[in-house]
Amino acid sequence: MKKMTNKKTLLFFLVVSLIFFSPAVVSELLIAHGDGFESYLPLRLLFAENIRNLSLNLWEPNQLLGVPHIGILQSAIFYPLNWLYGLVFIIPFPVLFNLNIIIHYALGAWLMYLLCRDRLRLNIPPSILAGLIWGFGSFNQAHRGHIAIFNTAIWLPLLIYFVHDLFKKPNLKSAIAISFILAIQIFAGFVQVFLYSFVVLLIYALVFFWKSKYKKHLFAFGVLSLVLMFLITAPQFIQTLEYSSLSYRDRTGSDFLIMLSYQPTYLITLILPFVFGGGFNLPLWGYYDQVNHGVYVGLISLVFIPFAIFKIRSNRYVLFSFLLLLVSLLLMLGKYSPIQDLIEKIPLLGNMRIPSRHRYEFSFSLALLAGIGFNYLSLSVNRKKIRKFIVLAITSLGLVVSMIHYFTPQLIDHLNSIRSVERQLIYPEAIFEVASKAFVLPYVFVLAYLFSSVFIFIKKPKMFYLLVLGILLVDLWFFSYKYTTSWPEVADLNNSNRYYESQKLLLSKSNYRYWKVNGFQDNLLNLVKEAPSAGGYDALMNLDYKNLLNIDGRGKSYNLGSLITNNSLLSMLSIKYIYVDPTRDLRYESLEINENFGTSILDESKWISNQPAIEKVFSLQSPPPPSGYDYLTQDVELLPDTAYLFEVDASSTGKQSLYFYIDLNTQGSFNDSLVPNQVFLPEEFMNVRQKYFRIFITEPGTLPIKTQARIISASEGIIKIHGARLLAIGSLNHGISQYIEISRNEHEVILENQNALPRIYSVESLEPYQSMNDFKYLAYTKQPDFGKTAYLPQEEFDKVELKSYGKAIISNEKFENDKINFTSTNEESDSYVVLSDIYYPGWKAMIDGEEVTIHKTNGVLRGIVVPKGEHFVEYKYVPTNFYISLGVSAFTTLSCISYLLYAHKKKKV
Repeated sequence: MKKMTNKKTLLFFLVVSLIFFSPAVVSELLIAHGDGFESYLPLRLLFAENIRNLSLNLWEPNQLLGVPHIGILQSAIFYPLNWLYGLVFIIPFPVLFNLNIIIHYALGAWLMYLLCRDRLRLNIPPSILAGLIWGFGSFNQAHRGHIAIFNTAIWLPLLIYFVHDLFKKPNLKSAIAISFILAIQIFAGFVQVFLYSFVVLLIYALVFFWKSKYKKHLFAFGVLSLVLMFLITAPQFIQTLEYSSLSYRDRTGSDFLIMLSYQPTYLITLILPFVFGGGFNLPLWGYYDQVNHGVYVGLISLVFIPFAIFKIRSNRYVLFSFLLLLVSLLLMLGKYSPIQDLIEKIPLLGNMRIPSRHRYEFSFSLALLAGIGFNYLSLSVNRKKIRKFIVLAITSLGLVVSMIHYFTPQLIDHLNSIRSVERQLIYPEAIFEVASKAFVLPYVFVLAYLFSSVFIFIKKPKMFYLLVLGILLVDLWFFSYKYTTSWPEVADLNNSNRYYESQKLLLSKSNYRYWKVNGFQDNLLNLVKEAPSAGGYDALMNLDYKNLLNIDGRGKSYNLGSLITNNSLLSMLSIKYIYVDPTRDLRYESLEINENFGTSILDESKWISNQPAIEKVFSLQSPPPPSGYDYLTQDVELLPDTAYLFEVDASSTGKQSLYFYIDLNTQGSFNDSLVPNQVFLPEEFMNVRQKYFRIFITEPGTLPIKTQARIISASEGIIKIHGARLLAIGSLNHGISQYIEISRNEHEVILENQNALPRIYSVESLEPYQSMNDFKYLAYTKQPDFGKTAYLPQEEFDKVELKSYGKAIISNEKFENDKINFTSTNEESDSYVVLSDIYYPGWKAMIDGEEVTIHKTNGVLRGIVVPKGEHFVEYKYVPTNFYISLGVSAFTTLSCISYLLYAHKKKKV
């Protein structure tokens, strides 16, 4: 009977999920807005294509000069529920994609139901209520576009389910089950949420461990669970760790992460979900939308939470939930939290978290409390409980309404005072619309519910359960789910956005790459259409590649002009086609400075210049300027049509990551005639001393320009400037004569680079460089011909016997995901052949079947020495550590499953 009830409940949640996502079910829409469409959907499509081709793609060559597909955690290729894409042979991919999401929401709700029903021993209706709140409440709904986040989150109830069993009586079965659930959370693709699960486990241990009589056993089985988890996830874990160690995490650093602290004023969205707009097409006027700040779990749910306090003595899950609620709130608040300084010192949690995402634990605890409170209220119907219910409900509602009337004007004034002028104007224009839907509608809804529920509670108690669950569904539908209304269409998969017109061009010449310079790359273009790209998006990006091209974690160039006018770097990387905004002047690009950093201290510094007249000693400005930056400045006079090198010798002290900028400034803003044409910073560094530089170009035909050279610190740490110099180095402003415009429409211009080198080419000579910074300096100031000379790190250069080579003829190129073949022919001498793919561990090169050394070339590429004559060359991606760890994982998983089957069979006997 119990199993049948559980199956019926799962079916109920599945029906609810189908109803919630009915627009995608009945029409050709995709449940993937924002990142869901731009990033996650392409990865899932790539996974489905691998299954269709009966292959496992370990390397993805079509973005960022190549990335380890297995190392991208959010690819989630080991995640069991993604194996649903194996049905791609009989079900279209868009249907599978939507179905996968629908199943996850239903599964998340059902797992919470099982925890409440089977372990907390709640009645069926309260267990369903908790399941609905968790599965379809704010956290999971808000992250509908962040597929890996809610895929990871939904398993938390099942984790606590087996932890409950372990604490009740420590046993190997429960320990293995816990290791499997933790492994599934890692495989789901979002390690941040996985780490937050340990916050839940820690609070659970604090509440339940101290009264347990099995303390030693619990500790031993807990350690065993962690060991098994790491062994099971070894293939994913090792590859991701390797990728991370060589990469830059998109917008990492405590400065950025702490910006995403939960604004305390946003707690009002617990009761007024659209007070800052966002739902029913209301304009947003707050800090962020519900993705970062929504905590709504239903007004109906909040009515029952106070009743859980009556069970705090007899039900330790109430104490656990209240403690978790408090701790998660403190973690959510981030920089607004009184314990933030302490949190930053905790390993992993201090530097890997986005504070506002601790709504994960917050929402979980609210769901548990609502279920327990509802269960208490519904255990027996008597007049005393009716009175409690009426008094608490009316009191809570009265307090809420009073707080709204008192705090809302102050809230509006506070937020408007820190918003930009444009954002301030939005609220007055929409105030009546927001008020009617965000203020009035929820409370009309709740008042009607209270009066009707009290009546039904007295007259027909059993109908009360149906009313509560029905109203909760409507509640979550209107005030949680409906905050987003726009989904992409299935047709967008084929069109692959506005670049559809030029796809044929790219595909017809796929041995070259394209580069979309406007920032966030559309992965659909290069993954779905298999167009090789020098861009793309992943949370991780090779650090050397990022620094060489001066791009941020999303592919946006700090300044485009240097790369366009330089041309040699783009040509070296085989970038043939460049997509640019038609409104941009490629020769004169301005730099955007992020104003969200803290203040630092700059030591006294000496300014060194090739013009003795501007040699001077600087002191720190005190107090620091209002912008939050510290400046060292020097007035200078520049000539027109001249390129200037601005170089700074800097070092850091302490252990913090430091950031600073260097620029030329006129009256507090960038002068149109002073264009930063190369930027090395902001650059993250610790306890090092290096020289950093930028190049500026002044426009022709202007008078000498009086301006200010500035070194700007944007860090909470200390930067010491040992010296700086401003040098005239000639003109780099060659215009864009190297490029031919081949396509133009209202969205983009496509340029063809006439000097682009092919993906595989040979050079005539080798030269050494000492550091990546030295190579970068060379590339931007000297603009070498990379088709003739390749540059190797000094240690690699010393390993190569010959320094001069003959040109080889490259033919029969064949590019596959994990393999590249070609023929190299040079009958007169040895050749040095460059492959313009990213240099990365795990790649092997073989000439006529014999392995040869791959040399790191030109900072980020691969190069090999090929003997004279005609030779068959083959590159293969063979990550040995992956295959070893895969074997360890398979053995561990099969051993655990075998034990579970044996134990289950033995129990039956």
